[in-house]
Amino acid sequence: MLSKLLAQVIHEAPRLMDFLSPDAARPELALSSGHLNSLLGTNRLLRQTVHSLARGVKLPHQSHTAIFAKLYWPQLQRLDVSGTKVYSANIAELAKAGMPQLTCLDLSQISFSPACITQMLKGNWPLLQTLHLSKNRLGPSAFRELAGNDWPLLKNLHLEEVQLHPKNITHLVKPHWHQLRSLYLKGTRLDTDAVVPLVAINCPLLHTLQLSSTGLGAAAVGQLVQADWRNLQCLDLSFNNLDDTAWEYIVGQSWRA
Repeated sequence: MLSKLLAQVIHEAPRLMDFLSPDAARPELALSSGHLNSLLGTNRLLRQTVHSLARGVKLPHQSHTAIFAKLYWPQLQRLDVSGTKVYSANIAELAKAGMPQLTCLDLSQISFSPACITQMLKGNWPLLQTLHLSKNRLGPSAFRELAGNDWPLLKNLHLEEVQLHPKNITHLVKPHWHQLRSLYLKGTRLDTDAVVPLVAINCPLLHTLQLSSTGLGAAAVGQLVQADWRNLQCLDLSFNNLDDTAWEYIVGQSWRA
């Protein structure tokens, strides 16, 4: 038994060492099919050892989700699927994966469909704190489902370059995200009608609000400053055409813009 395990270690060592050796420029482990198949084929004790060391994973291709989901990741905290074209079936596979310690999920720029949102919300990730959904086409139904889910520890929500129609924002107002600290809406193109429901979001601990490149005008800023965000410390309004009237609205607020 020991000789077989040793032989397996020697055979798989190159792949597994590459798997476990991210550099400073690549903090996430970029997995290939070879890496995943190596993990599936290793001795159970060796596989458990590898999994106990993995904290972050980057899946560069949709074909990896099925293999990834067959493995148990007891210490995984960060899963990055960004920029990978995936389908609802792939998201369903990820939702079934054992990741009890997951705190950060990046699903930005993956051509999301409403079915993907439905499958994503089936994931059991009680410790999730950061969710990236940027650069996806999310319609009202997606926002409705997103808002209907319980995110007890969600602190950071990234929705950069997502179309935020007033109806979409209305759905975001409904949940009570008591732990939400940061909301990123860069490049979402907000008009006055969209800002009106935005100020009603129930986020008492909101610390950072990114609204750069959103096309905000003076009227929209006038609505924005009426929000009751007592803990807001950073408001990013860069790359907006703000005139003197807009800045007059901002002056006097306890925000650090």
